Amino acid sequence: MENQTKKGKVFVREWQDLMNDHRTYVGLVPLLEDTKLNCPARILFHIISSFSYVEGYCFATNEALGARLGLKKGMVKQYLRELQQHHLIKVDMVPCRRGFERQIHLQFEELRLRYKSKARKAQ
Repeated sequence: MENQTKKGKVFVREWQDLMNDHRTYVGLVPLLEDTKLNCPARILFHIISSFSYVEGYCFATNEALGARLGLKKGMVKQYLRELQQHHLIKVDMVPCRRGFERQIHLQFEELRLRYKSKARKAQ
């Protein structure tokens, strides 16, 4: 932080205030910039990631995910399938009191392999 400019320090302080006041999470920038994935799939991944913070997985329905993206559930299904085909998420159906619950898990090993920076790979 020694080399940080005055405006940079103001930015960090403002950002920290925003994070303290609102529901926020840290996103994976390389995935957000991955042109091998459709843009809505990239955003969907980050929504799933933010929903996974408490339980370790996302259990939101396609309707709930679609509402966040402004998409119909059929399109959400398509983008979930895309994320699965790229091995970025895994979907499990787990027994629960009401029958079954869908759990969407992030695949951290694949994320590490795919998005680990070249600088860190050399270490």
